[in-house]
Amino acid sequence: RFAKTLLTERFAVPVICGHEVADELNMIERGTTALLNARLLPLVSGFMNAVEDALAARGVRVPVMIVRSDGSLMSEELGWIRPVETILSGPAASALGGTGLAGKQGRDCLVIDMGGTTTDISITREGVPTLSTTGIRIAGWRTQVKGVSVETYALGGDSVLRLVDGRLMLAAQRVLPMCVAASRWPVVREALRGVLATARRHSLPLHEFLSLVHKPADSGRFTVRENALVKTLVDGPLNVEAAATAVGTDIYQLGSERLEAEGIILRCGLTPTDLMHIRGDFTAYDTEAAVLVARCLLRCQVRLADDDEGLQTLAEEGYDLMKRTLYAHVVRTVLAAEHPGLFADGPDAQLDFLISQAWGQWREGMPTSFIDILPHIGATLVGIGAPIHIFLPEVAEALGARCVIPEHSEAANALGAVISSISATAKVEISSYSAEDGQGGYRIHGPQGTERYDTLEIAIAAAESAAAQAAEAEARRRGATGFLTVETEVDPQSISDSEGRTTIFGFTVHAVASPVQGVDADIAGLPRHRFTYPTRTSSG
Repeated sequence: RFAKTLLTERFAVPVICGHEVADELNMIERGTTALLNARLLPLVSGFMNAVEDALAARGVRVPVMIVRSDGSLMSEELGWIRPVETILSGPAASALGGTGLAGKQGRDCLVIDMGGTTTDISITREGVPTLSTTGIRIAGWRTQVKGVSVETYALGGDSVLRLVDGRLMLAAQRVLPMCVAASRWPVVREALRGVLATARRHSLPLHEFLSLVHKPADSGRFTVRENALVKTLVDGPLNVEAAATAVGTDIYQLGSERLEAEGIILRCGLTPTDLMHIRGDFTAYDTEAAVLVARCLLRCQVRLADDDEGLQTLAEEGYDLMKRTLYAHVVRTVLAAEHPGLFADGPDAQLDFLISQAWGQWREGMPTSFIDILPHIGATLVGIGAPIHIFLPEVAEALGARCVIPEHSEAANALGAVISSISATAKVEISSYSAEDGQGGYRIHGPQGTERYDTLEIAIAAAESAAAQAAEAEARRRGATGFLTVETEVDPQSISDSEGRTTIFGFTVHAVASPVQGVDADIAGLPRHRFTYPTRTSSG
């Protein structure tokens, strides 16, 4: 504590210790969490400053609360020092909002949030989104941040559609839909006509365009060709072949990958959003540009003719591809949730093949083999997000599940933030020890250190008190006011031998503190803590 205070005063920077953001064993995960927290500090501080400025400009003077990764809330002050706890808070809020919008039908459901870039799938049981049993994983590194269990897939309205070996495929890359690009830059529509006039079979997508998002802050980090490409795109988007010519190279050596990965350049291409315009399901942008880019793709393959029938067939194939992919993702999510030991890393190639076959079997309307492999899901599928109403109903029908797409589902994320509440947890471990005189006893390992007790009953009572106090203190730090109710649960930790005999080697006491909404503690006369105990065994 002294070192933290000294460093803060001397360097005028926030200093957050690793144990403040991660309290589990595992040095690597704790270090990863602390490092990620440090990296997020300037980003979140800039965001919070912008929020404060926006509220002040509107004369709003209210406390600001932030949604955490587990769907609960924390105060603005805590958000300044523990921003790592906001990882995946958006999907967590959407899960809460989707469940709330579904009402009684959302008691046991899958909330499927399809946006432009990704589809997030979370599972709700008895009205509460399930939490991840392990820490959230970011870019392959596991943290100790607990959050709502969300499976994220690269599938959305802006997913790019390309031809691979003559087949229409969805690539795990987000591009700007061509209909949107043409609405933003009318020159794109005219350029597409030129691309269509010279369209030919090619291994690269010649119909895709590149647009400049912003100039790099440090141009010295990039090559001469990359800087030349940025300069070329200042005046507006160009299709990839024209961009290559402008920088004096060929399309194979254009080298836009790093600029795209860093968000400096954005690619424009054919997407499900363009197909929605072709079919008339969504027409907010430039439908003509959507048709032109689809015709470019038609001229690059031989299966379909470049006419109205071919255009509609292409759109239908794209829709089926979206539904097939969403179907597979829903099945994968449920399998991983129901059988985490078997599918911790997702289904293998063989099971993926069976899932794909199941969709094909359902689409044909009859079994294609002696085995009926169609999976059925008992939970309701709750869809939120702009394009979800086009794809989810048929997927739910194939899975034998009820489909609910609530009115105003586009506001699910905001609703989730509104209905979130403060909830803080703490845990205390109990272990046994042997003294030199052979008597021994029990240790509790709590926030204030380690204490020893002679009997298990006293140790459990002390651990419950310590956990309850820690949970209440954390709830207060997160901004809770008024009366708090604290529930504790004692979980025995055991191990089984090869003959099936079970030995209890310790206990974990969990405490959860949360405000009682609309209740005045002095009037209610409720106890300060409410404990719930599991059935205990007589063996210590």
